[in-house]
Amino acid sequence: MALPGAERIAIPGPAGALQALIETPPAKAGEPHGVVAFGVVCHPHPLYGGTLDNKVVYTLARAFQQRGAPAIRFNFRGVGESGGSYDQGRGEAEDALAVIEWGRRRWPDAALWLAGFSFGGAVAVRIAAQAKAARLIAVAPGIDKMGAGGAAPPLCPWLIVQGDADDVVLPETVLGWRARSRRLPECALRSCRCCAAPAISSMAASTSCATSCSPSWRPRTRPRRERRAFLKTKGPEGALLPGPYPLGAGKAAVTSSPSP
Repeated sequence: MALPGAERIAIPGPAGALQALIETPPAKAGEPHGVVAFGVVCHPHPLYGGTLDNKVVYTLARAFQQRGAPAIRFNFRGVGESGGSYDQGRGEAEDALAVIEWGRRRWPDAALWLAGFSFGGAVAVRIAAQAKAARLIAVAPGIDKMGAGGAAPPLCPWLIVQGDADDVVLPETVLGWRARSRRLPECALRSCRCCAAPAISSMAASTSCATSCSPSWRPRTRPRRERRAFLKTKGPEGALLPGPYPLGAGKAAVTSSPSP
């Protein structure tokens, strides 16, 4: 899965070349020239079929592109055409940092929007502070599977999207880890991962670390036709960007992260 005009390249990595796919959204009339931000998306576990073509990884990249940011999807070492072999998350974190460094050389004035799913979500959490990410989005982060739970908290707004019936990355594990975090992320508990795109897109749109997050939302259930959460985020000119985010069945928990 790739957008028209996608660029397939090999990025130098610490264990060999890393297979990557860069998708740059077309410029729109009336928008300023130049890249304001670029996205890097990390895929699920290399030993269990995770690749840059994973549908959740694709959705994350697409959300960044819809906000005008080029997105880099890449294969960790030992996956697809990437050199090297699986390294228990340590080498994979180095791979992600190498991709980020490559992106910064290509777009030197652009902010980093970092994202990942499952194993890739844990990698993203683990490196976010070191990489100086401006945004962090973790979908079902497998923080208990690779020691990311003790990672330094990012100094930017960040979002967790977690399925409430996930039997691989248990929601109680993720929510318990979130509750113990020194810097609380926003958290959307959803019935399925496919309904995460609007929340992800809105999070990416925010530009102010100190004022980007909404007031706290209390977990609640509503009748089926009314199960919607509204996350309000400030855009570049301070305007609120409301959006209805369908939750399907289940509960929504959306809370704010404190100012730095």
